[in-house]
Amino acid sequence: MKCVLLAAGYATRLYPLTLNLPKSLLPVAGRTILDRILEKVDAVDAVDEVILVSNSRFAAQFGDFLSARKSRVPPFLTTVRTTMIRGWGRSPTSCSPSTN
Repeated sequence: MKCVLLAAGYATRLYPLTLNLPKSLLPVAGRTILDRILEKVDAVDAVDEVILVSNSRFAAQFGDFLSARKSRVPPFLTTVRTTMIRGWGRSPTSCSPSTN
């Protein structure tokens, strides 16, 4: 089973906390939100592939985080090119796939 984690947003409502850091890499009680999610995913034996979708602005930070983390199934990082938009209404039409 594939697990797709969508983390391509800019979290503008959390500025200034997320101005230079993606929301899922914010520390909460000493651990990032993404680390907590991946811990739960690792516990599901049926998951054999994890795909993390990011925007290009934060892709390097996600890459650094993932390369330093040990996982049963190491996540594959992919990015989408987005324009800065407000709200989910136009999100699907503003994305285009990127290759890494």
